[in-house]
Amino acid sequence: MKAALRLIAIVVVYGIICIAWAVIGGVTAIHFLFLGAAFFAFHLLFAYTVDRLPIPEAFALASVVSVALVVSYLRLVVSPRFAFVEAGIAQLVYRVGFSLAHFWEGFTGLTITVLSIVTLFLLMPLTGRVRWSQAATIAPVRVAAP
Repeated sequence: MKAALRLIAIVVVYGIICIAWAVIGGVTAIHFLFLGAAFFAFHLLFAYTVDRLPIPEAFALASVVSVALVVSYLRLVVSPRFAFVEAGIAQLVYRVGFSLAHFWEGFTGLTITVLSIVTLFLLMPLTGRVRWSQAATIAPVRVAAP
C-alpha cells in the first residue's frame, strides 16, 4: 500500500510539472531524469538517516534536501519563479505532504485522496483553455545539409 502511495505522489508531482512545462514549453526526458533523481533523493536520504537521527529530524533533512535539489535545478532550467512557486509548492505539498500522511495512522488514504481532489480542482481551471494539441507537439529537428 505504501509503495502505491509513493507512486501516486511522484505521478502527481510529475504531472503538475509536465502540465506546467507543456504550457510554457521546453520539457525533455533529461529534465525528468534529474527531477526523478531529486525526488528519489528524499527516500534514499530518509532511509539511511533514520538509523542515525530521530525520525522528525531525518524527515526534515530529507525533505529540505529533496526540495532544494528540485528548486535549484528548475530555477536554472525554467525560471526562478516557476522553481519556487509552482514546482516548490508542488514538491512541498506532494513530496512532503504525502510522506507525512504515512505517519497519520488511519488517515493516510483519506489525506492523499483529499490532496488529489484539491489538485484536480486547481489544475482543471488552470488548463481549461490550453490547446493540448499545440502545447504537446514537438518541433521537428532540422539537420543542416552536408
